[in-house]
Amino acid sequence: MRSHKKTDTRRIPAFTLPELVIGLLLMAILFGVIATVYMILARQSGHYFAGNRFFTDYYITKKLLQRDIEKARTVKLDPERNQLILQTKTGNHSRTTVYQLDTAFIVRTEPGRSDTLRPGAGIVAQRPINDSTPLLVYLKLRHRYRDQYFYTYLQKRYAKADLLNDSIQTEP
Repeated sequence: MRSHKKTDTRRIPAFTLPELVIGLLLMAILFGVIATVYMILARQSGHYFAGNRFFTDYYITKKLLQRDIEKARTVKLDPERNQLILQTKTGNHSRTTVYQLDTAFIVRTEPGRSDTLRPGAGIVAQRPINDSTPLLVYLKLRHRYRDQYFYTYLQKRYAKADLLNDSIQTEP
């Protein structure tokens, strides 16, 4: 008996094995390049955001220090040189704000509230009005970012009324 089956002579379009291997190899190289570029960009953006966060915190801390020192009636440094004591007088009320300085952070304490500020700072230099008066007119703080140091300079200008005792009145 004869078989009457017809063989299908149509060709089905397909890739050969070498073409598939070359395609997979090219895709692996492309994914490797993309992954490397992604890791480099992620690392750089991480450094950028960390630096940006640090300097944003520094700017806020510096502005707060400047504002409080400008508003303060007196600025004193404790004997251990790690606390700034600011006295502010509004009307009949006197308020004390204390800045506890540390290399990692600064703690700002006022009545009923404490804030932690970053970055930390250390006092490098200070200048009192004179040898007998402990009021500061100049303060230099040192901050550290990575392995670099940078400085903040703060100045206080006193009015005559702040320097003189309340019991002594000057005549014009």
